[in-house]
Amino acid sequence: MGCSRAEVRGSPLCCAQRSGYLARNLAHSPYSYDIRTRIAPMTTSRPARLTPPSLEAYPFIDVMFRQQLLGIAHKPYGTSDRCYLDNVFKDASFKSPDSVRLEQIAPLQALSEATLDRLLYILRPKLYGANLTTKADFDLTVTDAYDRYNHHMAVDSAPCSLEQMASFQMAKAYYTEPVHWGQMADLYNNSSVDQQEAIHQFFVNCLNRQLGSIFATPAPKVKLNESFSETFETKIENGETLLYSEIEQKWLNQASFQQIYNVKIDTRGSAEPPLLVATAPTLKQAIALASIYAQTTEADFLYPGNRITIHHNHDEIATADLQPSGARTQNSDFTENDDLKLVWDLKKVGTSTSHAETMRDNLVTQIENCSPNIREGLKQEHREICRRIAACSHDTPETFIKAVLSVERTLGLQWSKVLMLEDALGL
Repeated sequence: MGCSRAEVRGSPLCCAQRSGYLARNLAHSPYSYDIRTRIAPMTTSRPARLTPPSLEAYPFIDVMFRQQLLGIAHKPYGTSDRCYLDNVFKDASFKSPDSVRLEQIAPLQALSEATLDRLLYILRPKLYGANLTTKADFDLTVTDAYDRYNHHMAVDSAPCSLEQMASFQMAKAYYTEPVHWGQMADLYNNSSVDQQEAIHQFFVNCLNRQLGSIFATPAPKVKLNESFSETFETKIENGETLLYSEIEQKWLNQASFQQIYNVKIDTRGSAEPPLLVATAPTLKQAIALASIYAQTTEADFLYPGNRITIHHNHDEIATADLQPSGARTQNSDFTENDDLKLVWDLKKVGTSTSHAETMRDNLVTQIENCSPNIREGLKQEHREICRRIAACSHDTPETFIKAVLSVERTLGLQWSKVLMLEDALGL
C-alpha cells in the first residue's frame, strides 16, 4: 500500500517536492513502472513452486520481466556479490557469440525438446522481426545466424558453436508480447525437478531474471464494478482459451486480450516514465478503471498536476488532467479531504497513424530488398503494423465521448457532462 493522500495533499507541491515524493514512494506503489526498489530479494535458489497469478497481475509481471533494472545477485567472473544492471550482465555474458560461456549454454542444453518448445510458445521471443513460437523455428533462426556469423566474423573474433549462438540469440531477443504467466506457472509446476532447474537457470543465466521474484509482483488494487462486466466470444484451441476482440478483429489469448488498452498516470514535474495503473480489453472498461482510480483514496500519485492517460497498443489516445472537484481559491491548500475529478481533453482523442504508416511503407521497401531468410519476419511485422493502423480507426472522438459519458453516468458522475455544457455556454 502506498502513502495516504495526506502526505501529498497537505500543500501544493513544487517540482522538486514531487520528485522527492516519487523517489521515496516508488518502492511501495503496486502501479509503478519503476520497480527498482520493489524487487523481491534475489537469489539463485530454485523456487519449489510458482503460484499462478491473477489475470490482472499479468501486465505488471510483464513490466518486471521486461524492464527490471536490477539483476541476479550472483558473481559473474568472480565479482562482488551484488545486483547489477542488464547492460552490465549482457556485456559480461553475451558480448559476442564466441564469448558465451558454459554457464549460459548449459541451461538451454538441459531443456528437453518439449520443455523448450513450450517455453518458446509462452515467451514468444522476437528475432529478426518474427516472434518464435516453436523449437523448429528457433533452430532455423539459430542455424542461419550461426552461418552468417562464422562467415562474416571480424578478424579479431573467434568462431562460435551452435550452442553458443543459441544462448546468444535467446539473450539478445526482444520479449515484447504479453506473457501468459499462468501458462508459465503450469509449465514449471508440472515439470520434473531437473526441468524446473533448467528453466530456473535459463532465466538466471540467459535473461538475468529470477522467476520467484517476478512472480511476486502484486496485482493492482483498482477493480471494475460488476456493472462494467462484458461478455466476449471465446473458444478453446489446443487447450487454450482464446477471446475475440472486435477492436483488433482477431482471436487473442487471455494475456494479450487483457492488455489491449493501458491506463497510466503521468507524474508531471518528474523524469519518471508514466506509471501503469490498469489494463483492459475495451475502451469503456479502460475509462471506467481510470475513473475509479481517480477516486481511490489509497492510490499513489493522485494530486493536481498529474494526468491519467489511456493507451491503445502503446499509443496514447486520450488524456485527462487531475483537478479538485470542488470550488477552491487560487491559494488554498489541497487536502486529503478534497475529491479529484478527471478533466478529459475531449478535443484530442485518438492517435495519429502517420508514424505507423511511415513504418509500414519503409517495411515494404525492406521486404523487397532483404535476404530471403528474414523476409517472412518482416512480412509478419508489416501485417502487424497494418492491423494496428486499422484498429486505430475505432478510437474516434465520437466513440470516446459516448463511452466516457456512459461510464460516468454509471458511476454517478457528471465530470464530462458539466465540462461539455460549460464549453457549449462559453464558460
